[in-house]
Parts: sequence; structure tokens; C-alpha cells
Amino acid sequence: MSASPSSSDHGVLICRTDLQGRITHSSEAFIKLSGYTSKELLQQSSSLLKHPDMPAYIFISLWNALQQRKPWMGLLKNRRKDGSTYWLNVYIKALRI
Repeated sequence: MSASPSSSDHGVLICRTDLQGRITHSSEAFIKLSGYTSKELLQQSSSLLKHPDMPAYIFISLWNALQQRKPWMGLLKNRRKDGSTYWLNVYIKALRI
């Protein structure tokens, strides 16, 4: 998942996953926002960040788009390590590496 905050003062929020949804990279701004350390996030399922209020159909839509190499855009409610929440307006796309 990738997202950019509305203000450049906060840095760019980037969370990169593999096709199984395991986190492979996070920007410093994303790590700080999540409340986890880089080590705690690396190789964890991105569902670690998923808030339980988020409907399953959102993630079905997201992963269907990515598997078809199409971008996905929408709102996600994530959960920080301390249990508090934050919303992201995200643009997510599959990268060819």
C-alpha cells in the first residue's frame, strides 16, 4: 500500500508489500505514523495494520485490482500499534520489479 499525506511537511507515506500481502518496505513517515518499528513491520502481513471496522469487500476489490495489474484508489482505516486509528486516502498500484 502507498499513500501521500496532503501536506509535504509530513513526508511521503509508503508501505510496499509482496503479492501475498507481506510488508517488504515502509518509509520512515509510514513507520512513525503506524507506531511500529521497521523491524516489527518487515515481513508481517499488511493485515496487521487493517482496522476491524473495514469491510471485507474493500480488500477483495483492492486485491482483485492489483492481481489484474490495475491501480486501486480509496479510503482505508488503519490501526496503529497502540490501537488508535488513522484514515488514509490511498492510491495503490502493482509495481513490476
